[in-house]
Amino acid sequence: MADNKQDSIVFGDVPVKELEKKYRSELKNGNAETRLNALTNLGSLYCESKKYDEAESYLLKALTLALGRKNNSKLSLIYKTLGTIYLKQFKIDKAEENFSKALTLTPEKNRRVVSFLCDSLGDVFTKSSRTKEGLSYYEKALDIRKELELWKGISETLNKIGVNYYYQSDYDNAIKFVTESLHIREERKEKKEAVASCLNNLCLAYLHKGNYPEALENGIRALRLFEEAGNIESQGLIYNNLGLIYFEMSLFSEALECQFKALKIKEQNSNKAILANTLNNISMIFSRLFNLEKALEYAQKALLLRKEINDSRGISSSYNELGRIFDKMNDFEKAIEYFSESIKMKRELNIQSGLGQSLENLGMIYLKQKKYEESGKCLIEAKRIYEELGEQKAVTGIYRNISSLFIQVGKYEEALVYIKRSHDLSKSLNLKDKLRDSYKLLSEIYGKRNNFRKALAYYVMYSKTNEELLNFQKQQELGNISARYENDKKDKENEIYKLKNIELVRINKELKRSKSELQRSNSAKDKFFNIVAHDLKNPFSILYTTSELLSTYFDELTVKKQREYINTINLSTKHLLKLLENLLEWSRSQSGLRQFNPERFNFNEILASCVELSKPNADLKNISLEVYADPKIFIFADKNMIKTVIRNFLANAIKFTKNGGKISAAGEVKEGKFIFKVTDNGVGIRKKDLPKLFVIDRHFTTIGTANEKGTGIGLLLCREFIEKHKGKVFVESIYRKGSVFGFEIPV
Repeated sequence: MADNKQDSIVFGDVPVKELEKKYRSELKNGNAETRLNALTNLGSLYCESKKYDEAESYLLKALTLALGRKNNSKLSLIYKTLGTIYLKQFKIDKAEENFSKALTLTPEKNRRVVSFLCDSLGDVFTKSSRTKEGLSYYEKALDIRKELELWKGISETLNKIGVNYYYQSDYDNAIKFVTESLHIREERKEKKEAVASCLNNLCLAYLHKGNYPEALENGIRALRLFEEAGNIESQGLIYNNLGLIYFEMSLFSEALECQFKALKIKEQNSNKAILANTLNNISMIFSRLFNLEKALEYAQKALLLRKEINDSRGISSSYNELGRIFDKMNDFEKAIEYFSESIKMKRELNIQSGLGQSLENLGMIYLKQKKYEESGKCLIEAKRIYEELGEQKAVTGIYRNISSLFIQVGKYEEALVYIKRSHDLSKSLNLKDKLRDSYKLLSEIYGKRNNFRKALAYYVMYSKTNEELLNFQKQQELGNISARYENDKKDKENEIYKLKNIELVRINKELKRSKSELQRSNSAKDKFFNIVAHDLKNPFSILYTTSELLSTYFDELTVKKQREYINTINLSTKHLLKLLENLLEWSRSQSGLRQFNPERFNFNEILASCVELSKPNADLKNISLEVYADPKIFIFADKNMIKTVIRNFLANAIKFTKNGGKISAAGEVKEGKFIFKVTDNGVGIRKKDLPKLFVIDRHFTTIGTANEKGTGIGLLLCREFIEKHKGKVFVESIYRKGSVFGFEIPV
């Protein structure tokens, strides 16, 4: 976010080369005063031409002469120009030193120069994350410029104050001041680049507020103005920002296209800070697409550039991004290393918002490692930072994560307190996505506390909110773009409006497709919930009736009858727990909250562990379990998901195999695919019932050979998990002879 200005290649009507020749002649033939002026003018000339090394060389020579002559006016000018050069090169300490010396040497009565130096020091402090000091200098510059009615300077400083508030995460004030600057620039018909600068800054502020249609409109308007002005470098900045918007809208192909356009432009100039930002953004997109090798490659390139220019704020950001990538790679040690470095730097730089994010990321790594004390320290500190900054959206997320921590340590009351806080805050802020997530955790907590009615009720609320959110977002996106298209259709021949039209058509098609999918999904899930409610009702009825009999007639019942009733309650409870476990696991998969974490592992090891867990149930029915798998088979998959599928297939086989039966589990690699099968000689399935398996809206469940009960949710879960691996499940069965349940996934 910056106030972009196009550098001139002439001074007035005089070409640079003629001036250069004139100043060099004066340097060679003039007296001491003339040589001082020539050196100063050459430094200024090269500074304007972006030849910063040459400019610095001439100005330092001029500085030596000026110090000897004690010419404060000339010294002030030299320090001011050196400060400008160092600021452009992101040498913040040197820029601060030179601007401060210039300000000290400049008389207060020279108000115009004082305002420029205050404005420049505002830039220095803002870029070095000392935003409060930066704001103070901007306000001094603004007061002087208003006093002198320097309207161009006023609009420039207002824009920069908006940038300062942006860095403080105060996006409302950022929009307020940048909009005021924009109105002045438009009314005064200032250069297109100046107007485009404001539009670019508004684009970023709206992006961070989550108002993507406004962000997109301002970004596209800025791009059009920079194109008209022929400002290639600034077009790169806009493509970068448009890429960020598309990224947040989950339009990843469009996001990558914009970022690579930005990269192509930025590789042609020497601004390494801006180039590093684009490389980092490309890394983020590849990370979201789970192309982690590419993500790592671009993140490391960004870090190297930021280290070259000593961009401390950027380096701390790169460390955080690398931590996220290694987290997804399940390389937790490296993730911890990078998050810790990011935290250390952000503490030193006092980047509070970024510090909260890195602490939260580190806390969640520790949570995965079951290092609950370390996790708690990080999450609680992140919570404190977010609350102090008033970042309420982040607060809702940290409350949810703290709740997850308490769930894992079995402190369900504390978990309930935090998730209810997240729920209430999400509701007051109308954050539908956060509200949806709170319903998800509430369902899980009540399930852990064996309050299945509330668990199911919250799950239903979660599912409905998720569907409403998807539908609302598509409707809002279409409505916003459609309205803007209608307002601007007079200019539809302009390229910018053609782009909008293309976007409108694309979103309209997507909306129609999504609406159809939602209708089918809602219908299927309504049937599914009816099925689940029906299957929950029977065991609940048994629990209620049996427990009431025990409570009322306990003393009159024989010990044998008491044990019979207690055993009935026990079996019904086990059935309910199994049903709820599968239901909650399926909900994680549907919501996208169940992370897909593929890794390379030995398949035989997890198969052995699953068979070991299933053996007690098989032994109860005297069923033999045989395993056939090459111990050297390695696959790339989500280990926990594959375990869940294997356990469900084995449990299903045990359920429908008679006493003394036989079950085999086998895995093999064939034609680039890994194929796993569980074969039994059980009761089999009628041909007409096979299509009812693995689908959400068909109720197909039967009693096992030992009266075991089920709902079919387990098989539904298996299909969801295998499809995440771009694979498929299959079943073969002959009625009364046995069945084969299996899956195949790419190796």
